[in-house]
Amino acid sequence: MKISDHFNKGPVQDLLNAVVVQAAEDYREYSAKLLVHPDDRGAAEGKEEVESFFLSEDFMIYTTLAGSYLLRKLEEEQKEVETAYLAYKAREADLLAEARQCAKLLMQWQKQEDDNEELLARGREQESRLHSMIADLQNEKRKLPKAVGKAVRVMSYETVMYKAYAYLKEDIRNGKEDLWSGSVSQPAESA
Repeated sequence: MKISDHFNKGPVQDLLNAVVVQAAEDYREYSAKLLVHPDDRGAAEGKEEVESFFLSEDFMIYTTLAGSYLLRKLEEEQKEVETAYLAYKAREADLLAEARQCAKLLMQWQKQEDDNEELLARGREQESRLHSMIADLQNEKRKLPKAVGKAVRVMSYETVMYKAYAYLKEDIRNGKEDLWSGSVSQPAESA
């Protein structure tokens, strides 16, 4: 007879159930940390400890539920979390690419000797899209599981543009990017 059979009701069983529930929450939190920071040794060790607990003979003391079953269900849940996180990161990458294009347009506009209203209008339109994309990312973050959402920060417009300008300037300096390639022709050089 299992020890848990003696305590099938009451405060002792509530306590035993709470241990299992806490172990599942710990597993979720460690998995979320590893998703965002794959090199986090503390999270990796914590996750391994929880997995060992679920697969140990001692687990049967706490519940009649099979630990391997619970672990499999948590792993399935984590796959869904990973899919949501990767979709979020893809949207974040789209935002940064859009910010880079916006920064390029605004830099082109600043370099023009005449006031190029088309460039300015396109830059402002792109800025508006960026604000909308940031708002969408904030909404997406709210949909992420709590453990992952705590580790994710949605960049502000200023931060996004600062990064875009910095990376673009660096690439121009290193010859990886041409300010005038793409959408707008380079101004004619004076003779």
